[in-house]
Amino acid sequence: MRRFGDWVGLLMLAGLAACSVDVLTAGRDLDAEVSRVSSVEVDAPDAIEVQVQGINGSVTVVADRAATSARVRAERRVRSDTRADAEQFMTRVRAQISVRDRRIFVETVQPSNTDGREVSVDYHVTIPEHLAARVTNVNGSIEVRAVRGSVDVDNVNGGVRVLDVEGDVRVDLVNGEILCE
Repeated sequence: MRRFGDWVGLLMLAGLAACSVDVLTAGRDLDAEVSRVSSVEVDAPDAIEVQVQGINGSVTVVADRAATSARVRAERRVRSDTRADAEQFMTRVRAQISVRDRRIFVETVQPSNTDGREVSVDYHVTIPEHLAARVTNVNGSIEVRAVRGSVDVDNVNGGVRVLDVEGDVRVDLVNGEILCE
């Protein structure tokens, strides 16, 4: 008959073994990379704001005085141990663009568990200069330029650059540098 202390020891060893298996399973060489670029023009004449929500990757929002619509360029990348696996996982990573409530929404949609793969989406969004910009990102840089409306930026990890903005600016950053000019 085993004592309680024996069971605790066995459970701890089982937990360590399980952790070792998870680490080995999740470990990938990341020798293969697949990327896809897409561009979309969004006609929303009564829009008041663009909202971009990234997860991993850079986000750039630039206002263009001559623009009458928003243009979104998204570059999706997946790194994995094989090209076939990266290609297969790429089908689950997308840049979703929608218009509702007079707002243009651009957001990264991907599985929460990447199983050791590296996934990123870089955005370059050109907007009419009167639109407000709200940008959130988890891991990557954010740059907002020439916007005449208000700018609201939230970033967890990465630099933030806000340049030549006429409206109110709010920046919330956990880890990184802020440059406002």
